[in-house]
Amino acid sequence: MSVRQGERKTSNLKYIQDAQILAMHTLQMCNNPKHFPEPTLAEAIKMEALSILRSVRYNLATYTYEKENKDKLTRHQLDALAHIDALYALLDLAYNNPTYNLEANSIEYWTGLIVNLEDSIKQLGSVPIC
Repeated sequence: MSVRQGERKTSNLKYIQDAQILAMHTLQMCNNPKHFPEPTLAEAIKMEALSILRSVRYNLATYTYEKENKDKLTRHQLDALAHIDALYALLDLAYNNPTYNLEANSIEYWTGLIVNLEDSIKQLGSVPIC
């Protein structure tokens, strides 16, 4: 049986897909020596992206096994949002540093992936939207 178009909703698992896409893109960009000839900042950026993915996966596991534990759900979502903020800061450093060859359209796409994930996490409902 199909659902009418006006009644369709996006899946709550969209945030998992968004986190995986962000992590894959981040790894691809940071492992490219053309963009990041010096690996120190690239490693920090990769760790933040992987931490975001880890936090949203923990959130899914908590929801699956302990739906009643809203404190854990909120903590994992806030942790993911904190790593998102750190990733924004690191990308800003990389973009403004002439050592790294990052073009404006590349950063714009990357930031768009982050914004999509951030919106998906906030739509889950446990995190207060500021």
